[in-house]
Amino acid sequence: MPRETERERRFLCDAMLVHLGHWLRAAGYDTVIAGGRTDDRDLITRAVADGRIILTRDRELRHIRGAREHAVVLHDERLEDLAAAVTRRFGVDWLAKPFSRCLVCNLALSPAPPLARGRLPADVRSLHQEINYCRQCDRLYWAGGHVRRMAQRLERWRAGDFA
Repeated sequence: MPRETERERRFLCDAMLVHLGHWLRAAGYDTVIAGGRTDDRDLITRAVADGRIILTRDRELRHIRGAREHAVVLHDERLEDLAAAVTRRFGVDWLAKPFSRCLVCNLALSPAPPLARGRLPADVRSLHQEINYCRQCDRLYWAGGHVRRMAQRLERWRAGDFA
């Protein structure tokens, strides 16, 4: 496995672990999520090129040359068990940099520019000072009810509660 600090870890989730990939992004980890028809060799090539750790449930992937150094096969099925497994294996801090990445495309978010903020309803603008923006997806993010519920899950996972 490539050596890196916890906050620098970069993941690549295959199509079997899309949901886990979204939660790693929510925690602030640079996480690419592969499409459903991505060839295993292409996953390995991308992981090597980008310095990423492949997270998969595909046991066959480990038999491809070069995969053992870059892929981790997770055996769990439930999201909470998968989160517990990556926490144990990699020391994932679920509150590393929460909600700092676009949940759709993985790009690091930046403060929303005035023109983008202007697209939001006035009540959202007045209630939320911190509004972030994905310049690739053109999406806006703020700490509404959905984010609060997600943050509660991240807090539970950080505390080791994966029930």
